[in-house]
Amino acid sequence: MISKIGLKLTASYILVIVVATLILGLLFAGTARRFLFEEKQRELVHKGEQLGQTVIDFFNGEMPASTVEKILEVTGQHLEAKIMVLDPMGRRLAVTPGLGRRGAQLSRADFARVISGETIVRRGYDAILELDAIFVGTPVHTKHGQITGAVFLIAPLTVMGGLISGLWRLGAFAALIGVAFALLLALYLSRTISAPILKLKAAAAAMAQGNFKVRVPSGSDEIGALATAFNLMAAELGKVEKLRKQLSADLAHELRAPLTIIQGQTEALLDGVIEKEAEKEKFLRDILGETVRLSEMVRALLEIAHLDRGAKALNKQVFSLKTLIVSLAEKYQAIAQEKNINLTTILPPTDDLLLVEADEARIGQVVRNFLDNALRYTPPGKEVLIRLQAQDTSVQIEITDHGPGIPAAEQPLIWERFYKVNKARTAGEGGVGLGLAIAKEIIQASGGQIWVKSAEGKGATFGFSLPRTSPPAPLT
Repeated sequence: MISKIGLKLTASYILVIVVATLILGLLFAGTARRFLFEEKQRELVHKGEQLGQTVIDFFNGEMPASTVEKILEVTGQHLEAKIMVLDPMGRRLAVTPGLGRRGAQLSRADFARVISGETIVRRGYDAILELDAIFVGTPVHTKHGQITGAVFLIAPLTVMGGLISGLWRLGAFAALIGVAFALLLALYLSRTISAPILKLKAAAAAMAQGNFKVRVPSGSDEIGALATAFNLMAAELGKVEKLRKQLSADLAHELRAPLTIIQGQTEALLDGVIEKEAEKEKFLRDILGETVRLSEMVRALLEIAHLDRGAKALNKQVFSLKTLIVSLAEKYQAIAQEKNINLTTILPPTDDLLLVEADEARIGQVVRNFLDNALRYTPPGKEVLIRLQAQDTSVQIEITDHGPGIPAAEQPLIWERFYKVNKARTAGEGGVGLGLAIAKEIIQASGGQIWVKSAEGKGATFGFSLPRTSPPAPLT
């Protein structure tokens, strides 16, 4: 069964073939008609001149009239034409059978032109045959060039009309073959063009119902490229639906623990189970801590939603990344000393300010996140290293700790929202699992790259790079 697009293709091909056949038929018929007429005229003129040379003996009295009439009869049958031989006075000396008295209707003007030495050719209605014909008149010359008579040939156009009609019938037959070919071609196109499109339609309908696992066959042509793009879109919408479901599950999991603690400890306080003031104070502090954690989680989610706008969410300006790193390193020295951790900063030896165009507050947020994690997981007596490096077109920052490290299988997952390497971490310990996800959003929206290098048990190195920029032009 041909699809709707197949029917449209079929109708289009049939219309094109019919119109093209008609145009070509008209051009071919007109050309063929002119060619046939011109060939017939040349043939009649040539035969007329030959007959003039043949019947010259008749004018000299060396050939009987019966022989001349026999020659005219045979020639006329061959040419399908009527022939007359006239003397210089316009009298009929010989005619083909069947012409009879109609030969007397010859125009005096035509005879005068021929007997004066002119060869005439005319096509149209002929008064002698009383139908459309080709009329040819040639003079008869002696060996000395004198004109002794005239030969007139009249060929009806009915025969050529039959040939033209035959050409039209041939053209109509060719058009029918073209229509049949168009039908076969439409069947083929229905499989090669409309079938993949119908599969795309069915797959799109399935996706509308929530089935993002559907795929369509792809090829090397434009439709194949469309199918490839569709499959990629389906996969992305599926790399999105999965994240949405995972985000919902993770959010529910993250909210359940603090809400359970808040609910349980609040009920215990209201029921009077806790009598000691010290225990009441501890419960209240736990409730406050979980409330703060919930507030941080909501703030982080709102921040991610804001960063989902990409570069539009950033307040970009040119600033010195080197100055920012030095300032943050000085602020975190006190925290590192409290934890008995050596915080070391390695800067480029030059005075280059390492300018970048980004949101300074957001980039500082990323660096603080890396430093917080590094100081949290590095044991006392160990070192946290901040390394700032200048590249040809970018600036690179890496923060290395001596913590427990991250398993290789989990390293691609740490940038996901709510993901934590240590699943057994108790409620309230560490962050809410959104810091690295926010850091990734900020760096990517800034046109940079972010990464982690780690081996389990050997610490981790978190880093990112930003494109370098030139200082702004001075105001004039």
